[in-house]
Amino acid sequence: MAEISLDGLEELVEELQKTGRAAGRAENAALRAGGEVIKNGMSKRAPRSKINKPHLADNIEVSNVKKKDAEKYIEIGPGKDFFYGQFVELGTSKMRAQPFMAPTMAEDGDKATEAMAWQLRKVL
Repeated sequence: MAEISLDGLEELVEELQKTGRAAGRAENAALRAGGEVIKNGMSKRAPRSKINKPHLADNIEVSNVKKKDAEKYIEIGPGKDFFYGQFVELGTSKMRAQPFMAPTMAEDGDKATEAMAWQLRKVL
């Protein structure tokens, strides 16, 4: 799964932390806003099978906000029932790669960052 985090926005987060509990809610909302941008991009770019339904493209998920070593993050990618998304992304010895996750991060990463910053600005 792809991950999105609030790297590079330390000063803004510090200011938000001064506002108390609203800071945590704002961080979570910002991560979810950025995650939705990436999710939508992956859904657009994921291949759709003419045979198999439901489609991988319709089952891209954004996890709840997680925390590890004081850093919050989310995971974005195919749901666990669509684990084969990693094989679609990277290819196998019998199937060519059809990347949809990496191109989304490369092309929509700035949009996700903007969505996160906008969400944080709403709180300020």
